[in-house]
Amino acid sequence: MKKILNSKPGKVIVTIIVILLLLLVGFFYVSGDRKSEVADSNVEMESEETVQTSDLEEDDSEEVEEESSEEATEEETDEEETTEEASNNTIKAAKKPATNTTVAPVVEAPVVTEEENIVVAANIPVAAPAAQQSAPAAPATQQTVVAQPTPTPTPEPTPTPTPEPTPTPTPVPTPTPTPEPTPTPVVVENGTLAGTVRLASDRTTPVENASVVIKNTDGETWNVVTDSEGRFNMVLPADQYSAEISAEGFEVNHVDNAVVRPNETLNLAVVYLIASEAEENGIASGNITDALTGRGVAGATLKVRRGSNNVESGDIVATATTADNGDYSVELPIGNYCMSIEKEGYISGSINIIVQQGTTANQNGSITPIVSENDEDELYRMVLTWGEDPRDLDSHLVGNLSNGETYHVYYSHKTQMDGEEEACKLDVDDTTSYGPETVTLDAELDSPYYYYVHLYAGDGTIATSGAKVEVYKGTTLVRTFNAPSVGEGRYWNVFALTDGQIIVKDVIEAEPDTEYATNGSATESEPTDTTDETESSETEESEPAETEVTETTEATEAEAEETEESAETESEDTEAEAE
Repeated sequence: MKKILNSKPGKVIVTIIVILLLLLVGFFYVSGDRKSEVADSNVEMESEETVQTSDLEEDDSEEVEEESSEEATEEETDEEETTEEASNNTIKAAKKPATNTTVAPVVEAPVVTEEENIVVAANIPVAAPAAQQSAPAAPATQQTVVAQPTPTPTPEPTPTPTPEPTPTPTPVPTPTPTPEPTPTPVVVENGTLAGTVRLASDRTTPVENASVVIKNTDGETWNVVTDSEGRFNMVLPADQYSAEISAEGFEVNHVDNAVVRPNETLNLAVVYLIASEAEENGIASGNITDALTGRGVAGATLKVRRGSNNVESGDIVATATTADNGDYSVELPIGNYCMSIEKEGYISGSINIIVQQGTTANQNGSITPIVSENDEDELYRMVLTWGEDPRDLDSHLVGNLSNGETYHVYYSHKTQMDGEEEACKLDVDDTTSYGPETVTLDAELDSPYYYYVHLYAGDGTIATSGAKVEVYKGTTLVRTFNAPSVGEGRYWNVFALTDGQIIVKDVIEAEPDTEYATNGSATESEPTDTTDETESSETEESEPAETEVTETTEATEAEAEETEESAETESEDTEAEAE
């Protein structure tokens, strides 16, 4: 063996083997460096992906507050320094095995014998096979063991918070205040309350300086005193009132239910003052008649309450029933009272009575029978009553027929027919004081009907007569008129009726007035195809007709007045002869 090795061919072989071993070692060394570079490249690529992922995560966390971001940055910086140190150490450790593989252990070269052709190892440095296998495994160990360096995160600059711009407040325009509409002031129309105060002892003497306290439903009061004629009047807002009339030495007279209407004068019934008498009783007496017949009403129920015009309120202080001839008598403490009158088949009525020392007689009243139910919406009834003087007051009604002609109902022409129908009738004509005198009217037409009272005969005046007119529509008392306390003349123009509306005049005058109401039906009754000339000629013709009727009426009244006076004279002569 030694010979072989020492021989020239043996040395050549050994030299070749050594060269091959060196080449092999160099090959492994180069391969290890390349694998290390590839691993480093892979680490860098993964680091870049990690950085990108971190960037995305940091973009999603933009809403984290500034203080938390700074703390996270400091922690990441510490980790970076630690990671860099570990990475450097790992890389150094990875490179050492590659260097060791270049140093091969010396092994004896095999010696080849002739018989067995075996090569005996000589003292030639030969790389161990195990070392040859471990050299290429180093890079794999590097990928498994070496921790990938955590990429240094580039701290994103903390964004300077952009302050949200404070919105410029849009000025809300101040709304122009809509002025509240000034409420239209309620115009309260006024009317007048008037009356006369007299002594109850003779029913004619006026009471001067009597105190009149007027009160409305809200408790407001007005004060007035009577003049030398015992009269008073007060302009008041339209409303319902009561009044207390008093004078020294007399009982207080309380008057209820005084309704003042706009632009009208309400004349109270004559107010009688009774001399004060301590604990004295007196008697009131009179007669109750049927307004249609003038005869006494038997069996009527009488209910007495304190105060004038007091039909419903307060206690009933006395009751009575009329006799067969309609007479009544009640005894009561001295004072002023209101007596209601009721009987089946009649419309209830009432009268004021006075009770003073002794007996006060001729305090009469009347009630009207109920009108037929079929005609109650069309029939009106005017009932006139008055005192002892004047002894004869007459009711008059002037109206139109369906053919346009004018008619006049009074004591000399008591019934007026319109075709087959009764248009108007004077039911009762009283000539001996007190009344009643009653007119029934079928007011089918829209043309005006005028009602007035004529002082026919007797002493005194209408203003002093205590006259009263009650107006009924069907079974309802719709208005009451008391004679005015002022006015000269023999005619009391009371009211007109037009299309169901009462037009009030209520004035004492020298002549009757049948023109103050508007005749709204005159034009409507004209044919629609008539010309203006026809209307004009018809108007001109109708005016003389009215004048003629008026003249005829006045002449007839004069004649009737003479006839009635002569009849009264004859009656007086007859009575004298009989005596």
